[in-house]
Amino acid sequence: MADRPIANIADNPEWVAEAANWFSAKWDIPATAYAESMKESIAAQGRTVPQWFIVRGGESVEIRKVNAKGDPELLGSLVSLWRKSVEATHTFLTNDDIERIAGYVPQAIENVRQLTVAADTRGTLLGFIGVDGDIIEMLFVHPEARGKGVGKLLLSHAVSACDANRVDVNEQNEQARDFYERMGFRVIGRSETDDAGDAFPILHMQLAPSSPSR
Repeated sequence: MADRPIANIADNPEWVAEAANWFSAKWDIPATAYAESMKESIAAQGRTVPQWFIVRGGESVEIRKVNAKGDPELLGSLVSLWRKSVEATHTFLTNDDIERIAGYVPQAIENVRQLTVAADTRGTLLGFIGVDGDIIEMLFVHPEARGKGVGKLLLSHAVSACDANRVDVNEQNEQARDFYERMGFRVIGRSETDDAGDAFPILHMQLAPSSPSR
């Protein structure tokens, strides 16, 4: 996916019939169900979710808003994805650090104001992003979905649909910093400790005007 262009089907309505038939044949779900969802995405013009993103010759990713409160199954899936993502990317954390942070992750996910997930056509979660005001509070991608454009889709959605333009990143997480810089964010400040007061320096980043994410 990373080597092929990703397009919002709202910008390519001529793909609806072809895409709906392809997914129907692959997953044995009526093509009309896919077509109806795609047409709703087109009518909304990116103002609401779900949205459909198509990779020609590849897989489709659906972006949709969710609420984890009162949904223990969804919350459990998101926490599991968080853990796998952190274990794969936050190599500066010890196992004890991860276990301690895991204690308040469920509450953070439940309380974030705008929570959006990326899922494939089978409903498998690929990643999620949480936004509060103009701040990106969380962005995590399943290790098996990394490098396939999922993080870019979620971030682009947060910027365009949620007006997000700020994010805090662990200084030791060079992959995250590089990702946000590629998407147009720039470091505007630094803190010696994280929000919990632990000795993990934080970089405060803000989206520059006319960036790739806008």
